Amino acid sequence: HVELLQWVRFLTSDDSAISHLYNQLLPNRMGFVPLFLLFKLALLLPAILIEPNTVNQMIGVGVLEIAFGIFTLFSSPYMSPWVDLIYRIGCAHQLVTLGFLSFYSIEEVEGKTVGVDAGTFMISFSAIYIIFIVGCFIGVALKHSVAVRIGLWRRGNILDKTGVPAATLAPLYYGNVGGEEIVRS
Repeated sequence: HVELLQWVRFLTSDDSAISHLYNQLLPNRMGFVPLFLLFKLALLLPAILIEPNTVNQMIGVGVLEIAFGIFTLFSSPYMSPWVDLIYRIGCAHQLVTLGFLSFYSIEEVEGKTVGVDAGTFMISFSAIYIIFIVGCFIGVALKHSVAVRIGLWRRGNILDKTGVPAATLAPLYYGNVGGEEIVRS
């Protein structure tokens, strides 16, 4: 059993070639790395082995996507809640896109109209997904700097109310040299 703090300390010093495979995972979820790689391999199999754009191929891909989505949902293997969220939303995106692709294939191959403009929905849904992911990345990037600024603002308000000067404005006392105090501000 590895404590999370020890795990983070290990990850910051780990510069091995395979560290990117497990550096986002919780320490007790390291065994999931082979499962993730097997899933990626298995996801290729319906695309390679089953005739393209058929119902069987979509069912094969759909079953694998659902299995991975359920596995990710219940295992929560990632340290960062942001990465966990992105994986979960990504699984949902894949399933919805696969559903729209099914409608599109029915329209294209069989010439039947199912009452859904699947192509437009796929593009729109994917654009919304990409905007969401970019928003998450921006949120993660700005989270720390915004939190620091809010903290400084709150601290400044408290210091102003009590009449205490902020540490950046207060004089810095160095000591007493030859009976004379040396103060720099």
